[in-house]
Amino acid sequence: MPRPKDDTLFSYIEGALCWLNSNPNPDDWITVGNAMIKSKFQIAKDKSTKRPHRLEFDML
Repeated sequence: MPRPKDDTLFSYIEGALCWLNSNPNPDDWITVGNAMIKSKFQIAKDKSTKRPHRLEFDML
């Protein structure tokens, strides 16, 4: 069965590998842990700016 091409992760291999091998920020672990407590996974907004947390948009 043919699979559709996935450009999200594999459009830039070197950048994807660098991102996958990087250590996450310790504060990010806390943020994700707090989001997992809720019945529906939801990352809280940034307290200082009232904007969505950067983890909502951070990828490569």
